[in-house]
Amino acid sequence: MDKAARTTTKLNAFAAGCVLALVFAACANEPVLMETTQPNVVVEQAATGYIVQSSSAEAAAEAVQAVGGEVTHQLGIIRAVGATLLPTQVEMLKRRSDVRRVFEDATVTTSSLCNVSAVGTVFDGGKFDWTITNTGSATVTIGALLIAYPSVNGTLKKVRLDGDDIWTVRAEPPFVQIVDGWHDDVRRRQLAPGQSAALRFEFDNHVDWAEANYTIFVDFEEGCSVEFAPRVMDCRANGLGFRNFKDHKIKWLLPNEGTDAITIAEVSLNWPEANGQLKKIKLGGRDIFNNGDYRDAPVATVADDWHDDIKRRRILPGDEELLEFEFLNDIDLDQEAHSIIVEFLEGCRTEFVPAATTTVGDGQKVDKKARETHYVRQVGADLLHADGITGAGVTVAVLDTGIWGSGAGKNWLRKNYNGEERVLRAYDAIDNVEGNADKAEDENGHGTHVASIILSSRRANGSGNAPVWNGVAPGVSLVSVKAFDKTGSSTYMNVIRGIDWVVQNKDVYGIRVLNLSLSAPPRSHYWDDPLNQAVMEAWRAGVVVVASAGNTGPEAMSVGVPGNVPYVITVGATTDNRTPFDPGDDTITTFSAAGPTYEGFVKPEMLAPGGRLLGVMNKGNRIPKEHKNYHDGDAYYYMSGTSQSAAVVSGIAALLLEAEPALTPDQVKCKLMSGARPAVTDDGRIAYSIFQQGAGAVNAVNAVFGTDYLCANRGLDVHADIAGTMHFSGPANVDSDGNYYIMGVDGYAWDGSVILGRGYLWSDGMLWNDGMLWNDGMLWNDGMLWNDGMLWNDGMLWNDGMLWNDGILWNNISMVPVSVNTWVEQE
Repeated sequence: MDKAARTTTKLNAFAAGCVLALVFAACANEPVLMETTQPNVVVEQAATGYIVQSSSAEAAAEAVQAVGGEVTHQLGIIRAVGATLLPTQVEMLKRRSDVRRVFEDATVTTSSLCNVSAVGTVFDGGKFDWTITNTGSATVTIGALLIAYPSVNGTLKKVRLDGDDIWTVRAEPPFVQIVDGWHDDVRRRQLAPGQSAALRFEFDNHVDWAEANYTIFVDFEEGCSVEFAPRVMDCRANGLGFRNFKDHKIKWLLPNEGTDAITIAEVSLNWPEANGQLKKIKLGGRDIFNNGDYRDAPVATVADDWHDDIKRRRILPGDEELLEFEFLNDIDLDQEAHSIIVEFLEGCRTEFVPAATTTVGDGQKVDKKARETHYVRQVGADLLHADGITGAGVTVAVLDTGIWGSGAGKNWLRKNYNGEERVLRAYDAIDNVEGNADKAEDENGHGTHVASIILSSRRANGSGNAPVWNGVAPGVSLVSVKAFDKTGSSTYMNVIRGIDWVVQNKDVYGIRVLNLSLSAPPRSHYWDDPLNQAVMEAWRAGVVVVASAGNTGPEAMSVGVPGNVPYVITVGATTDNRTPFDPGDDTITTFSAAGPTYEGFVKPEMLAPGGRLLGVMNKGNRIPKEHKNYHDGDAYYYMSGTSQSAAVVSGIAALLLEAEPALTPDQVKCKLMSGARPAVTDDGRIAYSIFQQGAGAVNAVNAVFGTDYLCANRGLDVHADIAGTMHFSGPANVDSDGNYYIMGVDGYAWDGSVILGRGYLWSDGMLWNDGMLWNDGMLWNDGMLWNDGMLWNDGMLWNDGMLWNDGILWNNISMVPVSVNTWVEQE
């Protein structure tokens, strides 16, 4: 099927989903017996949950009570109530003139029907086996595969699944992308529910045994994907160990504080020329570099020419080994004049710390067990921290599964860096109760992980031994709103009730930012979805709403609810490809959703790190129990998703608001967008489509010190949108060939293709055109958008109030679950 056909199919499915008035039971209450036209046949019907909207919540409650229904939720933010109703009562409400809309409630869940996990690797001669398991409820079919591997492996000869050849076309290293050439029998590429199979890669040569040297993505035709993730190593070497400068030697004691062996891969040195040449390196008294090839001062990197026995370069867990450097001359005794960085095969690194360095400038000690969360440095937040901008005085609300309430890990979340309680209030939207942080205990793990990315106050000795906070905004205060249970499930009514509580209490607790790391497929225009209506009310109330784009990418038009709301800040995900200090190979993740929206808006607005982000999570929570290999057994957990990307941007928004407290949500959005850095090729062309990356990768420093305040949400009117007097569309369109473009702007067309496995430059100051006019809105025009016969022709959909009249709106939107943590494999 070509691009145009796929686009038409997707848009027609959207239209059909909006038009059909289907009714499905969501939850059972007291049954009622109804007689059918057939004699002696009785049909049992049950009360179901609905959202009923009127001119006010009070009027909606009166209408529900008038037909005999039971009010369960007050949803004043959208002038509605939640209620349990029998089918006959629903029909009576639809006929009432004082009822605007009736929406069937839905289960909001984190589960996915298409889910594949992967564990276990075996290296055997020229073969590399990787076991994958279909943990979903439907058969999945491998559709595309990408593998980057060491050149020493030689040619990739074939790929097998469970013993069957599925691809036999030879390909050269170091990068292979397989999208065709599969074996004709598609059944060979399938996994049934619960089935595990070895995905085998066969090479010409003996394979490199280091898992960290491989990148593998597998996309399935059913919409999910899995990434090869080297086992998470507890790799912690400490640069604060004993050191000694004497005669012509430097001795430095390296303790391995982790639970896995670590192996020296590379050593970089900078030393005074008075020391003369570097002669040899020893570890534990044994030579590891001593081949007569002396290295000249003042800089050298030893990445090869190691002793053949790799075991000589290994430090076992819990051990400490003396690393010795021998020079030709007597050495300069000034430790500050020397720099030594050691990289390990397992992915960590450490740097020599002169003996005087034990605390940071503000007198706060480094937590020796803490690990660096690289995204803080990647977005430049650490530079703002050094200037005293930490988010202090700003409150962020996280609506999710709650927060870690007991155990040591809670302290980095519940207390700021001064040891003061920072959780101002917790609200359980499921049980409708509020109190201290214990009222929002997280049994799932997703909410804790998201919150830790925003605000963790743990401080690590970062690479280069510059102390770095774990969280993007470690000084903020927190309000935790629990709307999802331990399984990650909820309902529309509970999520909306949580947003309602935030808006009602924003002034009480100083809430300036609301993080919504959740997503669901759109089934109506943005303005008709009740969750989106609540989100727009929050934005109108002055709360900066940051939403995840969704993990349903990489195809076009895959951004979900509420990320499709044009006003809010919608965030997609990047991955650093496990090289956190080399931005040149950063890419958009395979799962990150892309725009445009169905109303023609460019989404996401920006990108942020979202691949394998290290955060805090209780190992007893549901997520680490289901995916154990990403937890370090202590308090850290690796997780991927646009949920994590949204959390990064929420933290940066808090930094912005500390620096400039008077900023409006529109101004915060503009500063974030104008400070972002788009990916460009070597010759300066845009590397990723505007519909994939928006304004580009977020940068905290650029955002805080930028001077553009008026570039976001121009042409939009949230007051009129909520009132229903005006609705808006964006400038995106699609032509008859399925290419997405910006109307009136040349040079930004996108055919929907996805580039995987390649990194690009991320360029400062390269705004898209004319101050990002692509972010502007215009009045909705039925005949204007998606012309060329692609969508909604003949005036069928959304025309002159034809649809959803007489109070029957929203009833099919509830059929698709909202997800806060649909699992995606690590990227």
